[in-house]
Amino acid sequence: MSMQKVMYMCKLKKIKILLMLILSAIPVYIILDVKSDQLGRVESYTIPTGFNFIAIPGDVREVELSHEGKIIDTIELKNVLIGENSTAGVDLPALWSGRYDILWESPSRGLKGFFGVKEQVKYELTVGGPEKVNTMTKCLDYGTTAEGNGCLAEYLPRLIKDIGAKATRDEIVKLSDDPLIWYCHGWLGGYAMGVLKEVGFEKALNSDYLTCKYTYLHYLVANQVLLERDLGSVIDYCIKDKFIGMEDTEAVFQCAHGVGFAGIASLRLEADTVLDICNNFRDKIGYAVTNCYEGVYRAKEMKAKSYHNFKTDFRPISIDPSTFTYLDKPESCIGKNIEYKHACYRYTMRGNTTEAEYAMDISKRVEYIYKWRDEICRVDTTDACWYGLADVTFNLLGSPPFWAMEYLPKEHWDAAVVACSEDEDSFNKTCIERITHDHINKTLDKKLLSEWCSFLVTNTDQKCVEASIDAYIKRFKTGKLYDPQAIKLDDEAEKTIR
Repeated sequence: MSMQKVMYMCKLKKIKILLMLILSAIPVYIILDVKSDQLGRVESYTIPTGFNFIAIPGDVREVELSHEGKIIDTIELKNVLIGENSTAGVDLPALWSGRYDILWESPSRGLKGFFGVKEQVKYELTVGGPEKVNTMTKCLDYGTTAEGNGCLAEYLPRLIKDIGAKATRDEIVKLSDDPLIWYCHGWLGGYAMGVLKEVGFEKALNSDYLTCKYTYLHYLVANQVLLERDLGSVIDYCIKDKFIGMEDTEAVFQCAHGVGFAGIASLRLEADTVLDICNNFRDKIGYAVTNCYEGVYRAKEMKAKSYHNFKTDFRPISIDPSTFTYLDKPESCIGKNIEYKHACYRYTMRGNTTEAEYAMDISKRVEYIYKWRDEICRVDTTDACWYGLADVTFNLLGSPPFWAMEYLPKEHWDAAVVACSEDEDSFNKTCIERITHDHINKTLDKKLLSEWCSFLVTNTDQKCVEASIDAYIKRFKTGKLYDPQAIKLDDEAEKTIR
């Protein structure tokens, strides 16, 4: 292993605790920084990056969202409970950067309103933080909160205009040890929007802008769809204009993931609708369609998490969560089209496993895993359930923090392989293979697998498959190189050589 890789591993161990902050990277339904005119009418909202819900006063039936003068969405109202009162509001598409106008008709004030006259109301939505900052470090001072993510999502596009997209990526890399930078999902959409507007979608596929492994591409696609309202043209880009710096096959896989994600996050379509749209792209993208399905369920998982409260100084609206659609339970995947089951099981099992389960005694965690094994995976006739169960097993039995996915202690190996047992004598190949891959997920160094592979031969009817391990490493190797800290280490090593 190279010295750079060793350093990278040490960095990962040092910051693994940050994964516990996942919820603080995702915004919730809120109204904040309300500005009013002299008559007390609200003129603008500042909202955090990501999924949001905004209450709308008055007798309103339809709301339009526009960006730079172009209508990008017509939004139906959603009735919710705020305290004990029912009110109307809009469940916005995921917004990561920029200023948007939200338009509707509302009863006029005074006598005109009495006679039913209505006037058009225009509010400005600004994605950002509590104040407009001019240095990245000021955003970092907010930490891994909605404020920090909103701040970066607003600031980075402005920085891109000033110094260019590549130089902005370099600035991000310099500060990559910071928790807010390292756990990037909350602000990355703002950065992707900035690159998109600066260089256009095709040029934004260049690896000069890639950061946060492959997730930049997912958000780039979601922003393109948000503005252009079209999934099909992006699929055509996926095929024609490959992501520079990534193998062509993997470029199509990750672009397809972004398309599925965008169907939920940008277009707000129902999951079943987007899954069928993905399936219609099969003739164009082949097996990569499976990543489109995964993008759908990934977006559903993120949206479900966004409806949880978390530490923030923003002022949330207290909304009855039962009025929102939460992530489905894993048992709902049994009746799904076989095409969609793999993604369904993986992300519903992830989404329905929380820190509450991780905090339980180890025997209770094992019981939790085995219940899904017995009631779902041993009942369903496909291998899809076993894949999701393997991830949850590695997570719940792994070393802290929650969802670190870094290390499975040897004392839990027995329980892990039993989780993969189809009966007393046989073990599911997909489940064992996935846990094997999870063992190399952080470093992609298969030398670390030798003891685990010996354990499998002694204790199961399965074994490590060299071709499967090599294929996994080949597929994700490029993405690891574009982790912000990996880029930083490579840059530092190059300067040392010089």
